[in-house]
Amino acid sequence: SEASLYYYQSRLDDLAAVLEEINRPMALHGTARQKADYFGAWTQLNFRRDRYVCTEEILDSTAKALYWAETSGDEIKVALHQFGFGFALLLKGDLEAALSSLTDAYARETRMGNAPVRNQVLTYLLVTLRKLGRVEEARALVDESLALADRLGSPYYIGAARGHAAWLAYRQGDEPTARRHVLAAAESWEGKPYPFKWIALMPLLAIAYAEEDLATAIDAARAMLEPSQQILPDALTGALTAIAASDLDVPDGARELVRRALAHAHIFGYL
Repeated sequence: SEASLYYYQSRLDDLAAVLEEINRPMALHGTARQKADYFGAWTQLNFRRDRYVCTEEILDSTAKALYWAETSGDEIKVALHQFGFGFALLLKGDLEAALSSLTDAYARETRMGNAPVRNQVLTYLLVTLRKLGRVEEARALVDESLALADRLGSPYYIGAARGHAAWLAYRQGDEPTARRHVLAAAESWEGKPYPFKWIALMPLLAIAYAEEDLATAIDAARAMLEPSQQILPDALTGALTAIAASDLDVPDGARELVRRALAHAHIFGYL
């Protein structure tokens, strides 16, 4: 659709203009299916504008999109907007509710054979499990995520799957495998504004700390602070900002800053 095209091209002003133009006609004459997609498009716009911080307004939009999808009786729309609602709950930090919603969306997409959306659902189901610390449940899904993303050839989700694999290898103490997956993720994302690059960059930060590779740690911190990236919790953002501004000529100080950032990353479920 035109709205989706504008979203993926980051033409947010154009997307907002289209949605404003059809606001009143949609309220008066839109079908349930159209209203589901309309609220879904508002959600996409506001997520991109707010750098994937979920406000109450965004959560409300995703709930309305799901309501109208269910009202339409279109199972494809229901599954898509069930994913959108679960994604919003994840970014809001309501992890158990997100897990329930995304698990339901995953079952629906698997049943219907909608591989592209199942690919997306798997990615953020893995993020949810990661933040909940459910390592073994994540390990049971990561091979499917890797295989599906590779089959579909989606650079964003190939990189995300590799990032999750890197995290699992890091948690297992296998730093060479973790680094290999991180490098594959970086290659997949090269030149692309995927907003959740922390999925791979957090394990890289941990590996760099273990190897006393402060230059890589500083590069990773700076990459996670790029304007294209999701805004992370304040304490973690502050720690990464300190790393990004640190001096390699004072290695002990820089290393302590990385240690603090990793402590925050563990607390918030990024590692």
